[in-house]
Amino acid sequence: MAHTIRTNIGTGSPTVYDVDFDLGYLSQSHIHVYQGEDYRQNLVEFTWVNAGQIQCEVPALEEFFIRRVVPRHVPINDYEDGAILRESNLDASFAQSLMILEEISDGYIDPINKDIRVEDLNMGGYKILNLANGTELSEAVNLQQLLEISGVEERPPIYHPRVVGDGVQTVFSTEATEQASALNFWIHLDGVKQRPLTDYSINGTGDVVFEEAPPRNVVVDIVWFQPLVFSNKLDGQFETIDEALTSNNLAVGSELHIKELITPDKTLYLWDVVEASTVTPNLWNKRVSSVNPLLAIVCRNTEDYIFNLSKGDMEIIAHRGFALSAPENTMLSMSSAADHGADSLEMDIQTSLDGTAWAYHDPDLSSDTNLSGPISSSTDAYIATGVFNALVGTRFASLGLSKFEDMLKFASARSLKIYPEMKFTGWTEPAMDALLALLDEYNYLNENCMIQAVDTTLLEYVRSKNKDVLLAHAQQGNFASAQPAIDLMESLGNGGIVWDHTNLLAEPELFFPYCFDRGVRITAFTVRDSKLARDLKRLGCNGIITDSILRGNS
Repeated sequence: MAHTIRTNIGTGSPTVYDVDFDLGYLSQSHIHVYQGEDYRQNLVEFTWVNAGQIQCEVPALEEFFIRRVVPRHVPINDYEDGAILRESNLDASFAQSLMILEEISDGYIDPINKDIRVEDLNMGGYKILNLANGTELSEAVNLQQLLEISGVEERPPIYHPRVVGDGVQTVFSTEATEQASALNFWIHLDGVKQRPLTDYSINGTGDVVFEEAPPRNVVVDIVWFQPLVFSNKLDGQFETIDEALTSNNLAVGSELHIKELITPDKTLYLWDVVEASTVTPNLWNKRVSSVNPLLAIVCRNTEDYIFNLSKGDMEIIAHRGFALSAPENTMLSMSSAADHGADSLEMDIQTSLDGTAWAYHDPDLSSDTNLSGPISSSTDAYIATGVFNALVGTRFASLGLSKFEDMLKFASARSLKIYPEMKFTGWTEPAMDALLALLDEYNYLNENCMIQAVDTTLLEYVRSKNKDVLLAHAQQGNFASAQPAIDLMESLGNGGIVWDHTNLLAEPELFFPYCFDRGVRITAFTVRDSKLARDLKRLGCNGIITDSILRGNS
């Protein structure tokens, strides 16, 4: 029972409450009424009704506290030589000391005002009991939590059968191992405890060796307190998941402590090293050791995020080339994106009447250029005459539309990944065959290219022709509308979704585990804010499509 604090529940109207501490109080200024954890904040106004009661108003059903806090750094009576000692003064000084002790026993320590120097707190050999599990790096942990973190197993003591000395025998066998220490044994002769290393020692096979043979008919009791053992081979701590995956000291059964969290859940820091063949392969998540591909690591306390290991290096994908730094879907915007550190280039592609793939976003040329009509019904010669309306009068006035092949040449020379999105109509089977042939020519029918489309029939056709290139359904909407698309991308293999970031952040507990469990990559569009980029990275988003430079802040 607390001696210096009373918990009360508000009524919503002015109410009288008792101030009934065991030792009372020395001054009304020592009484504090407040809500929350700190008596100096969220104060509740009150008035004294009499010496033992106050009146205050607290909203109905809300908890509040009445607490006594006696000054610790200022004596209640400051005596001087020659002063007259009165009973009331001595009683008050003694009461101050008792009240401070009561407050300490109630757990009140005030390091801010230096009432007690916490760094010098000395328990005098006594235990701190009922210590909760620490959740922050600066918090203390109890023994049980320490054992769990360290992967240590506490084994029960072994009580050996009683034996009787014969005055000759000095060596007594035990169940101890050769690593046993004399300090791990309690040995009694007729109830008298023997001194380790003085009266007895432990030899190389774990036997007890007495300096002098126990006398005849003396009862010998031997208890071996087994030392703590590692239930798993502790391989050490790692800052990031990537660091663990590149370690050359991993072994099946090892336990890893990785500081980088796969979710905001601070309990998900323990990882197990397993055989890679025991977990479902997942192309998009780097779960397999880069040193020994037969090994993989899995998170100890979760199943939803077990394959979410690519968070450490979220891909930065330039939206139409960094569209805010140069005219979109042009060689200039692609070059600008590469110069500013983009990992990949995203572009919209459409096929002309001649079967050539051009980079352009809108369905009709008239929206951005001096031309008109859809690309699919325009010849290459006609498209080549176009210029962008917004660039008239600028130094880029002569800049025209770019062919997709020119972007492929550039990306290949710079070793950049590409994310072409097939837009609108015109994608006949011959046109898609031509696109695949072009990608093959520049060695992009692999993990360095993800073809996107809103129309999933286009993706199904591409997959029927090639099993290696990556595919993604590009769309927006809530999880319920996304689920069929995710299932389809799983069935097609090497698949992903390119989804509106606002939808992903609205239902992260649905999108991310569902995709991770199915090996479906998640790419978010269009992210223009560094904080949103960091939020997506923490959730495990594989990549973000952005038209601005977020590399330094993500």
